[in-house]
Amino acid sequence: MANVITLTAVTQGAQANNSAINTVQVNVKDSVTGAAVANSVVNLTVSTGANLNLSSVTTNAAGYNYVDVASATAGNFTVTGTQTGATSGTLVVTFTTAQETAAANRVLNTMQTSLGASAGAGYVGWDSSVNYADGTIGAAFNSGAASITTLGNKAARYIDIEDYADTASASGDWTTAIQSAIDAATNNGILEVRGTGSYAISGSIQIRNIYNTGLNLSIHKLTVTSSFPANTGFWTATPMIVIGDTVGNASGLNLFINVLDGGSKADGIQPTGYGFSLSHIHIGNASNCIAVIRMGAHQWPNASNWITGDYWINNYVGIFLANGTSGTTPIVEGWKVFVKFIAANFWGGIWLFNSGQYAQLSGDWDYNGKRLAILKLSDNTGLTSIVGQTGLQLTDGTNQLEFLYYYTSLGYTYIVVASPNDISASDGVATFPWTAGSTISCTTVSGVAMVFTSSTVAGSNASQTNFFDILHDFERAPFARIQVNAGYLSGVIGGLIYTSTLQYENSFAPLTDSYTGLSITNTGSALSLYNSTVETTPFMGTTADFVNFNKKLFMKDYLYEGVGSANTIAASSSATSALALLKDSTNNKYLGEGTMYDITLKTNFSTCGSFRVYVIASGTSYSHVVVSSFVGDAIAVTFTDTTSGVQMNFRQAAQTYMQVVTNVVRV
Repeated sequence: MANVITLTAVTQGAQANNSAINTVQVNVKDSVTGAAVANSVVNLTVSTGANLNLSSVTTNAAGYNYVDVASATAGNFTVTGTQTGATSGTLVVTFTTAQETAAANRVLNTMQTSLGASAGAGYVGWDSSVNYADGTIGAAFNSGAASITTLGNKAARYIDIEDYADTASASGDWTTAIQSAIDAATNNGILEVRGTGSYAISGSIQIRNIYNTGLNLSIHKLTVTSSFPANTGFWTATPMIVIGDTVGNASGLNLFINVLDGGSKADGIQPTGYGFSLSHIHIGNASNCIAVIRMGAHQWPNASNWITGDYWINNYVGIFLANGTSGTTPIVEGWKVFVKFIAANFWGGIWLFNSGQYAQLSGDWDYNGKRLAILKLSDNTGLTSIVGQTGLQLTDGTNQLEFLYYYTSLGYTYIVVASPNDISASDGVATFPWTAGSTISCTTVSGVAMVFTSSTVAGSNASQTNFFDILHDFERAPFARIQVNAGYLSGVIGGLIYTSTLQYENSFAPLTDSYTGLSITNTGSALSLYNSTVETTPFMGTTADFVNFNKKLFMKDYLYEGVGSANTIAASSSATSALALLKDSTNNKYLGEGTMYDITLKTNFSTCGSFRVYVIASGTSYSHVVVSSFVGDAIAVTFTDTTSGVQMNFRQAAQTYMQVVTNVVRV
């Protein structure tokens, strides 16, 4: 892991006549764990006009050592500590004239006298590591050891970020102040850190060492300074907050940020090491981030996190949900996302990158994906050699677009590509730069060639209301198994959608409800069922009058039965038994027509029968016509008109008892 070098002035304002020196403490800490690093060699330089007593120092067991700076000239001089692979440290030291030093000492003596009295406590801030005199505010805060069990003092109950304000925060950079506050809490068993101000940071803030302990961290507004590392593409953004360490999986984290602004160059949150699980992250307004939350750098399962928010807009993507690439099963499963409105993010509201099974997505989503296009391919070569890779550029020979992923649907293959600017039809700022029928290749992977027949961009339907909100990128996975229960949502694009359960509404697409590929529409008078995995036409429709199957009814070797009956009938040379009573049904009549029946008769003897019989009622009398019939040997079947219907009669003389099964189906 990389180290962080910090230089701290032990003395400041030494007299510039070589009779006094400035002493600087050199500290080295691990950038991930924050632990002190012993036996670490730091090289030192100082700007022209001052001299060092050592050109390098080696840290002691506590991770620090000292170097002296001397100068015969009054002024400010910069000391720099460097080490290969480390974050360098700098410090400005000041030398004054003898007269200035004497004046400063008089002021110091006066201040020390004042601070010795209780009233002087108001002259200073507070640092939990300082032992204050009785009667001061600091002493009141620090009374007794910080104990989370007794909550005996302020420090045990919570930490304010402002408690750790330093010279950097005074100049507008709160990175070290926020980090110090978080580290003080986690190192001392304090479970809450608060920040009610607006804080700009120049580097990543780390949340670590909360394995099985949890932490409540609330920040009103977090932004970046101009010196925060800038991204060179979607995949290179530096996170504002890093969660995790190599000690254990962080859990029980409750992170609340009211306003998060990535300055169009930063990610919001990323994991590291073991990452985080079973935590709640709330980001109210998130804007100008590359990804508000980006997963994929963790080495352990990061599951069952709850993500909430208010309004996420103008980010590249709200959440990039990806498994880690190394470690022990670094999956992301069971995430629960409920942001009130995710809108107008360039690439989409959430990108489930071949992972994120069992996710539960809610809230409202709209206007996302204005820089995306979906291409329907007619031919492709080498597509499998680039799937799953990131940052690849495709070209038609003139214009380059970024390849995001591919998927199959209804027998066709599609790819999703991203433009560096808005290409939505709804805004009309720019049009899709490639022409259908062109051959598309990859700029870095040879042997890739694709031809597309059509392209779809956001807002391209008649009402200009279709957008790309959820990127369901599961084509390379065995299944998705996610739940979407949203209010308004413009679109879900990707593969294996039939393995997920989708329930949402919009103003233009009828097939928004889908349970593992079964989609349903209802006009109020007609209910239709679709197998949206294979077709866009319904396989069944039902109204108040009928149920209609648009496919053949395939029963395999199962019985198609109307009114069935089973009887055991004794042998007789004259007596008959009634098997069925056929009536003139009033259901499903168009006019005054009669009723037709198909009848089958099966026995346990080597004989059977089939009949088509027409019956019609006139008042209280019935008549019938046997349209067709077949009667096997050893049995006799007759039909008799009665006042209640046409009776089907049966007689057999072949066996002592014969088992007879009848099936009467109206046609």
